[in-house]
Amino acid sequence: MDRSCIKVVEEFNTHGFAKVQLRSLAQLREVRRQYAELMRKLSDQKSMEDCLPTALERCHELPLRTDLNTFRLKLISELNDIAGFNSQLFLDPLPKIVEHLLGPDLLIQRHVNLVIQRPHDVDNAELHSDFPTNSAFEVVVWVPMVDCDKSNGMYLQNLAQTRAMINELEESEGKSWARVKAKVEEDAIAVPVSFGECLIFMTTLFHGSKINTSNVTRTSFNFRLKGMFSPCGQKDPFNFWEIAKISAFTKTALSF
Repeated sequence: MDRSCIKVVEEFNTHGFAKVQLRSLAQLREVRRQYAELMRKLSDQKSMEDCLPTALERCHELPLRTDLNTFRLKLISELNDIAGFNSQLFLDPLPKIVEHLLGPDLLIQRHVNLVIQRPHDVDNAELHSDFPTNSAFEVVVWVPMVDCDKSNGMYLQNLAQTRAMINELEESEGKSWARVKAKVEEDAIAVPVSFGECLIFMTTLFHGSKINTSNVTRTSFNFRLKGMFSPCGQKDPFNFWEIAKISAFTKTALSF
């Protein structure tokens, strides 16, 4: 691995998360184009691809045929019908970094998730941890389609803060969730992530998003990766995962 990848791995092992500069920008722009084309088709917007980044930032102004959540679910369904759509987001240098973290035999989430957060929409992602529904042995990859700053991005607690909060919860039965949530949000770190970057983090970390106070619709994809032979959590492994990468040795061993 080159020095930049080593730095990402070190940051991830220390904090439980790290920001990654993606190198395959042409492929990422193609993902964004496919997404915009579907938005154009489903919203009757004729000029969606004109000045594409601006169009996505202001997609809250689009006339929709349905409510936002129904529209989002339709987008997710059609995007995941594109063969290999999930692997299009598994961009260089992610394979090298994740292989170093999880091993050479990797599974990728079969169906990518899509989040659309309009400006000032109160229906934001509440504070949560993906664990134990998802295994602690997974890595989450969060890829925005627009530039996300502190006003429309994600926040999370680092590894040390999450461990401290879990200990506090275990030692103080009956403590109100409102107080816990306020404490987490006070300590949490807002991580600006621009288009062309992604955020990787452990499923165990507390994370969420606040009300989007910008004038930009935040659109982002997320998916998970895990080692082929590590615990699966509560997800059905046959429906949730598919092979992303397999070593020559494992391929040979599986043939017996």
